[in-house]
Amino acid sequence: MLGNGTSPTSTNGVFKNCSSLSNLKFEGTLGYVGREMFSGCTSLKSFTVKGYTGIGQNAFMGYSDL
Repeated sequence: MLGNGTSPTSTNGVFKNCSSLSNLKFEGTLGYVGREMFSGCTSLKSFTVKGYTGIGQNAFMGYSDL
């Protein structure tokens, strides 16, 4: 399970440098947006999540279109 809220490190860098990722929607609670989770995802335009407990350092580093 991705980001079940019990381990903040479980999502660190999970989508890092995934340049083809453009939209992402989590139906449930993500728990924690890990450190550098979307860093370098230069095509990401939309990120939707119902709930989270925190956002790690540099989670969205490298762009400002969100």
